Amino acid sequence: MSKLSERVERERQWHDERFSLDNRSEETGKFYYALEEWFHDYLALASDSNVTKTLELGAGLETIGITQKFSYSLSSIDISQKAVEHLKSLDFDNEVHFEVMDAHDMAYET
Repeated sequence: MSKLSERVERERQWHDERFSLDNRSEETGKFYYALEEWFHDYLALASDSNVTKTLELGAGLETIGITQKFSYSLSSIDISQKAVEHLKSLDFDNEVHFEVMDAHDMAYET
């Protein structure tokens, strides 16, 4: 198995565990807190009125589909089956499509 494949598998397992517990440990919370400023920039870009379709990498609990109202189609991928199952169980006001997919090997044109 390549180093990338090993890393991707560790990441998938970590996210599966995170969603199995359905909460964030203190350690996990610190990681996502560090991304908070980046997330605000992400939301600003995602709110652009010229957007018609968006592909979001790493859906998780931070998907813009949960907290933001938008007028475009959102496809959101995540490496974790458990994350995608959880997100599909939620009720969204937006047009959102969740898929299990590795961003290193996407079915979408890049």
